[in-house]
Order: sequence, then C-alpha cells, then structure tokens
Amino acid sequence: QDKYANLYNKPAMIEFIIESRQQSLLDYSTELESAPIEPPVKAAVTAPTFQFKNKYELSRQYSFDNLILTLENNFAVQSLQAIVTDKSITMPFALIKGPSGAGKSHLLHAAGWLALSQYPNLRVKVISGDEFINDFQTSIFTKTTGAFRDKYRLKTDFLLIDDIQAISRAKATQLELFNLMNDYSLAGKKIFFTSDSDLMAIDTIEDRLKSRFQSGLQLHIEAPCYDSK
Repeated sequence: QDKYANLYNKPAMIEFIIESRQQSLLDYSTELESAPIEPPVKAAVTAPTFQFKNKYELSRQYSFDNLILTLENNFAVQSLQAIVTDKSITMPFALIKGPSGAGKSHLLHAAGWLALSQYPNLRVKVISGDEFINDFQTSIFTKTTGAFRDKYRLKTDFLLIDDIQAISRAKATQLELFNLMNDYSLAGKKIFFTSDSDLMAIDTIEDRLKSRFQSGLQLHIEAPCYDSK
C-alpha cells in the first residue's frame, strides 16, 4: 500500500473484485426455459339440467292412435274426430266433461294432433285453465294485454284449455275468455275445453259465459268401468 502511495504521492485504496460463480436464483436452465408452464387442472363442472313442461305444446303421449276405445268414450271420440276433420261442421266450441281419470286430457290432446295431421300449418296451443288465468293476470300487471291478445287471437288457430273450471274464481278472466270465444267464432277458429265440474251449476261463472259454453258441443264421459278395461 505504501509503495503505491509513494508512486501516486497520495493514499491509495486497493479494491479486489472476486468473480462469483454462483447462479442467480432467477436464472433457469435451458430445459426450464423451454418447458411450457401448465395451468392447474380444474375439475370439470357439469351444469345441472332440468326438464320443464313445454308450455302450449301437445303431449306426444296422447293421441287417438294409443287411445283405448270404451263404451264410455266412444261417442266422444267419434264426435271430436268429426268436428276436427269435417269442414261442413262449423261448431267452434266443444266441452269435454267428466270425473278425474276419465281420459279428458287424452281426448283434448288427441284432437289437437288430429287437427295437425289434417292441417300441418295449423297453429295449435294447449294450456291449463290456471295457466290461462296466470297469463292474463300477468299481462294486466305488466301492461302487456296487447301482447296477450296477439298471442291467443292472432297467433293461434286452435286453442285447447284443460280444466277450464278454474276460471270460476277469476272474474276478469271470464270476460276476456268470453270475448276470445266471440272472436274465434267469427274467425272460424275452434276452442276445445275440459272440465271435471258442471260449469252450468257454478254460481261464480257469469251467465253470458255459460251461454257460450252451451252453444258448443257438450260431451260427457265417465271413467271406464271394469268391463271396459
């Protein structure tokens, strides 16, 4: 140190640099650099599936082809088939009455399928009495009665309403149905109903609506007896 101090006439500081041969923790080998980083594998999640009843659609379980003819339903079957297929019969309404288990819904859907087989472009809707009431009341609350009437009057040719006795507890819907039946009659369209009650004996159904039901075909069927099964 004194030697270098005399050479430069001032104090000198000697610095030794030692080369490090340690590899940085941030350095990766060639293999690591070329290897793709795989994302973590997630277990496949299958979304739950639900099957709901298709509103307004006919049930493929109910047709005249798989209907068992009995003494109790034979006249109703022949009458419905005649109304659907015979253009000379202009009767717009038919009411199928009978107890639970008599096969009313089967006849209703079967009439719809028969109509489609005769007229493939026919616009057929099938709905329960409760669903019809809910549709109308919802249209009132949401101020979409125009869309409701468009759906049932302009976009439907053949309307099937199951368990129409439910309308006995819906006064406002009775007026809407009465007007709908008038429109269908004038347009040459048809509405078929089923009921497990005698509509004429229900006090809460308006007389003018009762008269509309009476203007159509009244078909009464009973549950098949033992000999018919």
